[in-house]
Amino acid sequence: MRLRWENIPIPEAHLGGIALGILLQRFMPKVLTRSSWLGQLLGWPLILYGSWLSLSAAMEAGETDISSPDKLLTEGPYRRRRNPMYAGWTLIHIGVASASNAFWLMALVPLVILHTHWVDVRREEQLLEREFGDEYREYKRRVPRYF
Repeated sequence: MRLRWENIPIPEAHLGGIALGILLQRFMPKVLTRSSWLGQLLGWPLILYGSWLSLSAAMEAGETDISSPDKLLTEGPYRRRRNPMYAGWTLIHIGVASASNAFWLMALVPLVILHTHWVDVRREEQLLEREFGDEYREYKRRVPRYF
């Protein structure tokens, strides 16, 4: 399957949260734990799994333009969650915060999740429901949003 690079979104909420977290960490340093190896141990697997999840979702989309899809994606990572890319980016964000032992990066995760859910995901769900109707409603009934 061919990868369409436009299908690899970098959610603005995560970019903003990570950028703000880095700035806060730089000027008001605060660690998550005294044991930096623990953060590395937890963080890197989350980064790797989140990256794999997002990339495999983009690859599953193939030639479909996910900003205006002509078919409903229900296979691959979309079989187990309706929003694998957002789930992947959340895991990456948590992983980066853990691996870098950065309190502020982690502290911003809940705000980023709330923004992503209420702004991006809800808008996309409305679009998919208009576009695919009952097929999407049935998919929504069977498959959880994130995990």
